Amino acid sequence: MAAWHYDLFLVATGPLDSGPLKARLSRDLPVLKSPTSKLLLWGDAEGDRIDFWVDHTPPQFLARFDLRTPSDSFRRLVLDVAREFSLQLLNAEDGEIAGNDAALTADMRASAAHAAATNPPAEDEENGEQGEDEEP
Repeated sequence: MAAWHYDLFLVATGPLDSGPLKARLSRDLPVLKSPTSKLLLWGDAEGDRIDFWVDHTPPQFLARFDLRTPSDSFRRLVLDVAREFSLQLLNAEDGEIAGNDAALTADMRASAAHAAATNPPAEDEENGEQGEDEEP
């Protein structure tokens, strides 16, 4: 996961027939090639995407948001899918997020991923270099 990725887990709160959910995701997002048959992927490999481990109980999906280029349509899709299939939303710290745009957007803006996306480190910081006036 890159520093600018915000992860949101969508967890089934009861019985879930994942067939209709997988069909919905396949209709709305491109299907990605997966490194294993146990992982299904939709979206953009380097950007916004949804991961589904088929052997996880309860069924759980990971929505990964690329906060460098926020997508309102991807965020709405994730919220619509969560509502339609009664999925609980949990952030990477296991904090429950209300299933509405305001709550999800607020949590994204409070995340380390948002800070990384909006304030990327200076090039010399990325390379571990120090400025002229800095002490070693």
